[in-house]
Amino acid sequence: MSNINNSYFVKIVKSIKPKVNQSQLADSLGISKGYISDIFNNKKKLSDEVKEKFENFYNLKIPDFTNSSLNSIEFKQEVNQVPNENYMMVEYADLSATAGVLGGALLDNLPESKIRLVPREYEKGNYLVVRVNGDSMNDGTLRALIDGDEILIQEYFLNNGDKLPIRNNLFVIVSNEGSVIKQITEHNTIENTITCHSFNPLYQDFKLNLDDVFQIFVYKKIIRRKPLY
Repeated sequence: MSNINNSYFVKIVKSIKPKVNQSQLADSLGISKGYISDIFNNKKKLSDEVKEKFENFYNLKIPDFTNSSLNSIEFKQEVNQVPNENYMMVEYADLSATAGVLGGALLDNLPESKIRLVPREYEKGNYLVVRVNGDSMNDGTLRALIDGDEILIQEYFLNNGDKLPIRNNLFVIVSNEGSVIKQITEHNTIENTITCHSFNPLYQDFKLNLDDVFQIFVYKKIIRRKPLY
């Protein structure tokens, strides 16, 4: 376990700007809110794994002070805080519970449960975090997307005559049949269709006519998997 005093860790968290609450901190690290609450209330020690997650996400290094050494220092807000432009707040949606077009709400009007804090690693665009539903993209390999995963996606605007960048990409496709995440194996510009493929071999490929598609998003990364604690 880490030698970091819990009180010191809490002070570091509170020094981050813009401020993050316990719920946002848990989401950004992919751990349970209960575990974060236990750390804040000194019921559990901060683990080395969570310490590393925190340092990587917020781009800082936490000095490894012991309980005794902490008593001999004065805390100063010298944490290398992440500039605002290095991370962003985005809307969250559950694909299984969302009908119609994804996103578009004003973040200020959304409850905390519908917002996620994510690193700003990519070019500017319309980003969302969505929850994967079902096992169609789970083939048991490292590439699998598992039921409950929260993933970052970016909206892709397809111009007439353009082909989708299907190589090495996955897509969230929003159509009049609902929202799915799939690999696209073919984009037929003559028929104006796409062929959707699941990683799980139990699911058959199917075609969608792009006239029935409202939105297309490109998958970027998993931002949260089931909590370890």
